Amino acid sequence: MSWHDLRHVAASVMIAESGTVGYVSRVLGHASPAITLSTYAHEFSKAEHADRMRDRMEATFRELL
Repeated sequence: MSWHDLRHVAASVMIAESGTVGYVSRVLGHASPAITLSTYAHEFSKAEHADRMRDRMEATFRELL
């Protein structure tokens, strides 16, 4: 695994843990959030989908939790 791979993993984890575009951009040292969003748009989409699914599951199975 290269340093670039580790950097991508770190960015992906931050995004999955609800990191905002601005926050992730600052941590990675990107010149602008647009760079972060264009590079990691798929990760932000996955995180958004996961949030929606979690909300649906909690609403559906709330009484079982």
